[in-house]
Amino acid sequence: MSRNKYVKDYRLEPIVDEKGKIRTKAVYVGGEYDYDLDPGTVSRSRRVLVSASVLGWIAFISALIPKTALFRSLYFALPFAFCALPLFLVSETALLDTRNVPPLEHRTADRLSAGLTYRAVLFLLFSAASVVGYAVWMVLNFRSAVPADAAPGVSSALLLVCAAAVFAVRKKFSTHPAGKEQDGGDN
Repeated sequence: MSRNKYVKDYRLEPIVDEKGKIRTKAVYVGGEYDYDLDPGTVSRSRRVLVSASVLGWIAFISALIPKTALFRSLYFALPFAFCALPLFLVSETALLDTRNVPPLEHRTADRLSAGLTYRAVLFLLFSAASVVGYAVWMVLNFRSAVPADAAPGVSSALLLVCAAAVFAVRKKFSTHPAGKEQDGGDN
């Protein structure tokens, strides 16, 4: 923990528990952070983030239900399978955002503002690669394709739409230290 950049945000305080033993508790003493945009915009962006996460998981799981030969091709299966990691991370960010209200702690503010950008880019790259992999598979195996092969294609396209939605709202979760007003950038 000594190498963690958030160590200075906490102070260790000794407390006496109900059995009379002295325990050490970490108390947050760091700065408070707030969103750059107004609460209405952040609330709408939060709804988009949660909706994209839920729709993304539905699309991901529904693609796994039909039995298809499409998942035997690595150029579709690998990017599609790796979509689960950024989708999980985006879902974690959506959960983190819905559970925390301003003022935010330093670590939470960093995870929401900087962390969501990386997660959205990864989600966009993997979902786009799975759509391209699906298109390549359909071109190569058009004559042997069955109707069940359409479900993973539709699911990967939905994942791409969800990733684009997350990518579009990522900047709306930027934060600043509370008490300092942000410039509008009109100069």
